[in-house]
Amino acid sequence: MEKITNFLEIDDLSSWPADFLDILNENKKLLVEYHLKESAIDNECRDNVFLRIKPPINPFRKKYEEIVDSLEEVLIKYSLLAYHCTRLTKEEIATIKSNGMKVLSNDFINKKLANLIPKYLSDEQYKYIFDKKCTNPDGSFDLSHRAGRIWFCPNRSTLKEEHSVYRLFKSWGGEAVYVDLENDKFIADSLTKIGTPCIIKCLIDFKTGVHFDKYSERFISKIVETEIEYPEPPSDFDLSIQSDLQSNRVLEIIEFGSSDFELLTAYTEWDFKIG
Repeated sequence: MEKITNFLEIDDLSSWPADFLDILNENKKLLVEYHLKESAIDNECRDNVFLRIKPPINPFRKKYEEIVDSLEEVLIKYSLLAYHCTRLTKEEIATIKSNGMKVLSNDFINKKLANLIPKYLSDEQYKYIFDKKCTNPDGSFDLSHRAGRIWFCPNRSTLKEEHSVYRLFKSWGGEAVYVDLENDKFIADSLTKIGTPCIIKCLIDFKTGVHFDKYSERFISKIVETEIEYPEPPSDFDLSIQSDLQSNRVLEIIEFGSSDFELLTAYTEWDFKIG
C-alpha cells in the first residue's frame, strides 16, 4: 500500500502546512476579535435570559466563517495524526499491523472474544462476559453510539490526562466490553491481565473523519488560546471514522513500558496503575 506523507498534528504547529499558517497569521487579529466578542456575548446571555432567545450578532462572524471555509479547503488535502488508546494482545497487535483496524460490530467483538480462548480466557469466563454484556433482545452486545465506528483522540496532550485515558489502558476489550465489568468480582481482574496497554498512532483522512464542528475551527482555537482563555470550540476533541482503517494508515503501535509510551503519557506519575 502507498505510504501516506501528507499529514499534520494539531498539537504540533511545525507540522501545519505553510499555506494554512499563512491564512491564520494574516487573519489572527480578526480571529482574536471574533473570539473576544463571542465571549462577551456569552457573558451577556448569562446575565440576561431574554438575550439567550435572540443573542446579539457577532460583527466578525461573516469574515470568520469565510476564513474557516478557506482553511477547510486546505485541510481536505491532508490527513490528521490521531491516537487510539486501548489494550491489545500480541496477536491483536500483529493483526492490526497487517490488516489495519476494524469498526466496532457484534461480529467483530464475538471474534475478538473467541480468539482469547483458551490462552487468555476460560470457557466459563467467556460465557460469563456474554451473559453480562449481551443485553439486547436478540442476544447481542448493546453497542449504542459506538457501533460502526472507531474513535480517536487527535491531541497528544490528552494522553497525559490520566482520568481521560487510564480506563482504556486498564482493561481489555474497549468500552463496549469493559464498561459495567470493571468492578465485577468474577471477571474484572482477568480483563486487566489480558494484553498490554497500547497507543495506536493513526492517520485519519479529513474527508472521512466524523466530527461535530469544522476542523479548522479547532486549529483556530489552538492559535488563539494564548490570548483567549476558553475559545470555542476548544482545540482538544475526539473524532471517529465509520469505515475500517487500512494498515497504511497505522503508523505505529506504541506498547506500555517503552520510552515513547512514557513520553506520551507520563503514566509513571499517575495515581492509577495500568500495567
